[in-house]
This record gives sequence, C-alpha cells and structure tokens, in this order.
Amino acid sequence: MFQEIIVPLDGSEEAAEALGPASCFARRVSAPIRIVAFHPYDADPTELERTVLEQSEATGEVTRVVEVVPIADSVAGDLRRLADRHGPAMIVMASHGRGRSAALLGSVANDILHRPGQPVMLIGPGYLRGRFRTHGPAIVSVTGGDDDDVLQLTTALLAETDLDPFVANVLDPRASRELDLARTGPGGSDLPTDSVGAERAADRLMASSDREAVDFEVFHDRHVADALVTEATARRASVVVMATHARTGVDRLAAGSVTAEVVRHAPCPVLVTRIAD
Repeated sequence: MFQEIIVPLDGSEEAAEALGPASCFARRVSAPIRIVAFHPYDADPTELERTVLEQSEATGEVTRVVEVVPIADSVAGDLRRLADRHGPAMIVMASHGRGRSAALLGSVANDILHRPGQPVMLIGPGYLRGRFRTHGPAIVSVTGGDDDDVLQLTTALLAETDLDPFVANVLDPRASRELDLARTGPGGSDLPTDSVGAERAADRLMASSDREAVDFEVFHDRHVADALVTEATARRASVVVMATHARTGVDRLAAGSVTAEVVRHAPCPVLVTRIAD
C-alpha cells in the first residue's frame, strides 16, 4: 500500500531517530525512503545538507532520496504535498526533534494530522532504539465507538507486515460501574457489556486481515495513556496504532491529550491517524 516512506529531518540527533524505524519498514514493504530537510529561503543550507547526508547513511542499503530544500509554504504543508505527490506515503518522524525546521510534536506533526487519512508514525522521547519491528505485537487502541479509521489503518499495516494485533480498549472504571448498575435495573439485561466494542473491533480485524484470531482486552483505568504505555511495555510491542479524536486535528496534543502522552512515553513508535469529521 505505501509507495514511499517520508522522513523529515532538521539536523538534530533526535529527529534522526526516525531513520531506524523508517528503514525497517521500508525494507519490509520494498519502498524507497525520501529524506527531506527544509530551510528558510534566506538561510545557507550547506551545514544542514552535510549533516542530513551523514545521517542518511543510517538507512543502509534501502533506496533513498535526500532533499534539502527551501520552505515553500510551511514544513507541514510541504510534507503533505510530498505525500500526495508520491503517495500513498507514510510519514515517519520524531516527535521531539529540535532544529531548523522545529519538527516537534504540537507543531509539524500537529499540522500534518489536521488532515484525515494521512498516517504518521511518531517516534517519541521514550522510544527504545531497535524496538520497532515488522513482526511482534501491535497494540491497537480502540474506543468501542467509531473506530473505522484506526481499524482501516491497522488493516493496511497488517497487509504489509507480520505484526500480531492486540485490541485494547481502556475505559474509565467509573463508567463501567455505572453500566453495571444500569444493567441490574429494569431492562438492564439488554444493555451491552463493556467488552462489546473491543470484541467487535477484534472481529473486524480478524475478518479484514484473514487472521485466525485477534485477541482483545478491556482495561479499566482513568488514565488511558498510562494503561496503553504499560501494556505496550509489558508486551514488548513493536508499535501502537491509535487515532486522534480532536475535531481540529491534534490541537490538544501539547496540552496533554491521550495521544500526546502515549507518544511521549511509549517505548515503541506510535502510528497515528486522525478521525474524519
């Protein structure tokens, strides 16, 4: 499905952490890597170009194209145009790179995810080098509601890899208690259990990916991000797949949203898509 892997760099070591997962995925899907660094029109790109070329050697034998170009509109806008031109493409980027293009969570990643349908694999500061693989567990975060976007992205990912999906639905224990109380009242036996959403998501993934089985579990925790990070750590997950639910993209990432917290603390990459309005 993915015709190209796009990696934005800004000259920092933090941003270059994205090259490892990007190379691993590119080898698996036989796609080239497009490494791009942006600079202001009035800036001398010589040092940036030298640094990025050196960093690009980390991709090994993967086919790569390296571009150091002036910003035409904005870094996020230019990246979206690249993805459209060479797509379907996956953008793989560090969420904490600090350098000339300010490729950090809450700015570039935030702006890219304003548009539904563009998957972005984010490498956060908690990432353990070498953790991403194209096999092993993939934690799929669902809400039990409208999970079409995250399930479609997961299906596309499973078609390209040997990842083993595990559906996780984290519910506030207070809501579960209210549902239990309602279920014991008149007509309460007709109410669905709190595991129905996760089970449906697992069944859909099983059908769409031709898996014989997809495991799922409902976790009761007021802190959704903590539960997901704990599960990803315990299972030595290769990736967490989730959707951002903010209507205006991920405007709330910098304010401590679930997606932001998972990206900051997860030991593996977090593959994010935005739910369409």
